Amino acid sequence: MTPLPRWRQWLPPLALLLYGLILMLGNMRGMDEQLLPDASDKLIHALAYGGLAALLFVGLRAPAWLRALGIVALIAVLGAIDEFIQSFMPHREADILDWIADVLGATAVCAVLALIRVCLPPRLRRWWRGV
Repeated sequence: MTPLPRWRQWLPPLALLLYGLILMLGNMRGMDEQLLPDASDKLIHALAYGGLAALLFVGLRAPAWLRALGIVALIAVLGAIDEFIQSFMPHREADILDWIADVLGATAVCAVLALIRVCLPPRLRRWWRGV
């Protein structure tokens, strides 16, 4: 198995930093209205955790279906941790629908990236090694 290109090796640590940023900014009072004032809370959750899933999908190597399942499971755990932390914040509340939005965002992103990977012609697969 050929090693991942160097830029892809940095994506999982970047995803962890992004998760830390999600936890910090997401628990600040009024931050969601400042980031995307016209977006619903569920859309913000789906975009944030879908972004995490994209970084992990491109930055990890495994068969696409196995990678997608693992990432969605990880996002489910990370989203649950986020909701658990929110339950202790006086201005926030834990919401199962937020967690569902996290998981659905990750699932949609992983499904699209896996489909792209499978549908790539062999010539482009060699260019996009391991994705």
